Amino acid sequence: MNTPFDITLYIQLLCDHGDYFELQPTRARNMITAFGRIGGHVVGFLANNSAVASGQIDIAAARKGTRFVRFCNLY
Repeated sequence: MNTPFDITLYIQLLCDHGDYFELQPTRARNMITAFGRIGGHVVGFLANNSAVASGQIDIAAARKGTRFVRFCNLY
């Protein structure tokens, strides 16, 4: 329960063939924004990564998440 885990491993298990595309992988590592396919349909993943900085959401992570959600809402 208190063990931090890397959420990218779970995203890899969810996606078809284990392939996903992470946007800005070096910026705000505690927030994961990625595109992948589930059942052949493109989906966007927005996840908190507790393996980095205890999963605390700082300003950079909040901006990264809001820009990703805004981008996904366009399409």
